[in-house]
Amino acid sequence: SRVLAQSRGHSRHHPAAPPPLTTDTMARGPVKHLKRRFAPSHWMLDKLKGRWAPKPSAGPHKLRECMPLIVMLRERLKYALTYREVKMIVMQRLIKVDGKV
Repeated sequence: SRVLAQSRGHSRHHPAAPPPLTTDTMARGPVKHLKRRFAPSHWMLDKLKGRWAPKPSAGPHKLRECMPLIVMLRERLKYALTYREVKMIVMQRLIKVDGKV
């Protein structure tokens, strides 16, 4: 029977190895990206302008009811052309949200 077991590929001395763990399909916390198609419609973003929309960090407000500063300054008020310019404006601490700088 030993010869028969070895011919089938089984061995007494080497147990079958467990399948490898794959981590590329498992979720790792909250989603950090937001596609432009799934952004709230009240942001009024162009559908064809790009693939991604800025993901808001809502703070105490609801995620679906808030609006990122980048959308307000770049898309609505046209104060900046890029995300980098919006960051420069915000870092000058001239903008107040809920009465706070």
